[in-house]
Amino acid sequence: NASTIPMVMPREMACCSTLPILVQGNIRLTDSFARLGGEEFAVLIPDTDEAAAVPLIERLRGLVADAPLPLESGPLFTVSIGLTTLCPTDVSKTFIRRADEALYAAKAAGRNLAIYAPCPGAGD
Repeated sequence: NASTIPMVMPREMACCSTLPILVQGNIRLTDSFARLGGEEFAVLIPDTDEAAAVPLIERLRGLVADAPLPLESGPLFTVSIGLTTLCPTDVSKTFIRRADEALYAAKAAGRNLAIYAPCPGAGD
């Protein structure tokens, strides 16, 4: 209901209330979306390789950037995304670390980007 959304919202509210609605409405039923903590979220996209995942993530990134969110800090709300694939040698910590490193690389490269981190040794 639009009447429950304040006219101007703090960034934290956009992050933690509006973003999940936007993302969950644009992923497949087989995908999972969860808040990891703070302003960090994860989208798990099972049975999807890099070639299929990258366009999906880019579409989500664009949807967020184009969302009409009336923020206190201004109209721009973007996401930086670290994307990786579950590799045969991964344990949960290595998989999450690789995605997290890609996320910080996206932030360092200017934000509002998605960066893919391949499996170690891929392409060698």
